[in-house]
Amino acid sequence: MGTTSVFVMKLPATIARRDRILKLIDKTPMSAPEIAQAIHAHPRTVNTYLAFLLDKRHGRCARIAKWRIDPKRGNRAPLYQAGAEPDAKPPRALTKQETNRRYRRNLPERNPELYDRLVAQKKASRIQPRHDPMVSAMFGASP
Repeated sequence: MGTTSVFVMKLPATIARRDRILKLIDKTPMSAPEIAQAIHAHPRTVNTYLAFLLDKRHGRCARIAKWRIDPKRGNRAPLYQAGAEPDAKPPRALTKQETNRRYRRNLPERNPELYDRLVAQKKASRIQPRHDPMVSAMFGASP
């Protein structure tokens, strides 16, 4: 989150935008991109306002109500809500095994060519060579 001086956050236009953000998140929890779209502002600008609203030094006005997790990519996004209650705990990080499993599950639709190549390589690695009896008789059995 960005840092902004207290002086800048006390300008009339800034106070008005801050109040609009508080009215939006008072009704329902929203993510930073959703807030930015609703007030027609850049997401970085909204992140600056949210950092100010979450800061205890300036009178905490907002909190992280819950976390939204994207089931496909696993991205975690905080949902902000007006209020001074404690923040919701962030979800635990995925293990390497869970990350790999999600990657392999999404691979066919994200990169079908790579998926086909990996499937063909896996099939090829399972093929056992057949031993020709004539070659074995002439040169001996292979180890």
